[in-house]
Amino acid sequence: MKIQNRIPEMTGLLLKILGTSVLSMWVFFDFSLASLGVLCFVPFDLWRARKEKEKERIWKLNLAFKDSLMYLKNALAAGYSPEGGMAEALKGLEQLYHRDHRICKEFRQMLAELSVGNSIEEVWHRFGERSKSEDIRQFAEIFYVVKRTGGDLGRVLGQSGDIIQGKLELQRELQAMVAAKKAEFYLMYVLLYVVLIYLKVFAPAMSEGLYHTAFGKGVMWIVFFASVGLKVLGEQMIRKELIG
Repeated sequence: MKIQNRIPEMTGLLLKILGTSVLSMWVFFDFSLASLGVLCFVPFDLWRARKEKEKERIWKLNLAFKDSLMYLKNALAAGYSPEGGMAEALKGLEQLYHRDHRICKEFRQMLAELSVGNSIEEVWHRFGERSKSEDIRQFAEIFYVVKRTGGDLGRVLGQSGDIIQGKLELQRELQAMVAAKKAEFYLMYVLLYVVLIYLKVFAPAMSEGLYHTAFGKGVMWIVFFASVGLKVLGEQMIRKELIG
């Protein structure tokens, strides 16, 4: 994805993270000068958010790639060459997805590279590297071997599609489990903010000591760091339990 295409996404992520940071500055530190330290976590949060977005992009590309293998397999069965099959697959993909979907752009780029004399093996290899998807990279390697050794490409496409389909279904189930676990964890995390906001708004006399005494400020910093640490640790434990 080109940098200019990511600007709106990055802007949205940054605004969301800054909004959360400002809320934390108010809830935990009542906008004291020391609360500016919360902004030190913004780059880390932005890095983590970008990693999650990249995983989401790869997931969507893998789903579309699975469909592209089906179209390629059908085109080869109809007698098309691998190059011609890619052109036919693009037609099907543009009907199934929007023309601006990444899988359609990738197939158009590969066809453009073929038209200027690049070998089909090189084209697939570059697609695999661009995609950052392990499934697509592995398929590109298999494609190279089969093409060079004269193997049955149609059969390989069918087997690869079945394998990827099975992996995607397993990942879909794991993602559903992760989403449920995260919802439970974030509910407990948000409750901390709810309690503190309730104290600030409806019981300011009780929370006064937390924001205007040295002891109270120290307690709030401990609570803040504990909440951040537990949030990160909880996400890592959920991912390790369900995936790793």
